[in-house]
Amino acid sequence: MIGGYSTVGMVNEAFRLFTDMQRAKVEPGGMTMVSMIYACTMSGALDLEKWLHAYIDKKAIKNDLEVSTALVNMYAKCGCIEKAKEIFEEMAVKDAKVWSSMIVGFAIHGHAEEALETFVRIEEAKIEPNNVTLIGVLLACAHSGLASKGKKYWSCMLESGIEPSIEHYGCMAASQDASIGSVGSIKCL
Repeated sequence: MIGGYSTVGMVNEAFRLFTDMQRAKVEPGGMTMVSMIYACTMSGALDLEKWLHAYIDKKAIKNDLEVSTALVNMYAKCGCIEKAKEIFEEMAVKDAKVWSSMIVGFAIHGHAEEALETFVRIEEAKIEPNNVTLIGVLLACAHSGLASKGKKYWSCMLESGIEPSIEHYGCMAASQDASIGSVGSIKCL
């Protein structure tokens, strides 16, 4: 139920059920915590996010790939990049989803170089980037005026078979706009 409420944006209902679970002395599992982290991320309430992380630590809830990924995503989205990075670096196993969360977090909060360095690390780790990974990379290029690098990554994306989405096109347009000053000059997309 908590997962369903979180997925459809009914954050208050998810928290109400979580509170009911605590009152009934029902210990939440990892997937419940992932749903609660997602609800916290949607709420944007940083204090609540930090409380939930402390709760996970206090209750010694298994901090597996899904829980850690959700925490990285939560902290990255709210701008707590150092906390996201700390959790990310402590993870023994990383999949494309957590790499993407970190890259996008860096990109949207003005850490373009770190986003691109992290992308190099994903390649070194032999993890196949996904469409979200490349949105983050293209966004980093757009935010830092690296249009030529953006074009390089765009070509790599197409070569790897990732179908461009409207978000990818938007990042490329922003990248070109930043480098030449006018979206109207973009002809190659």
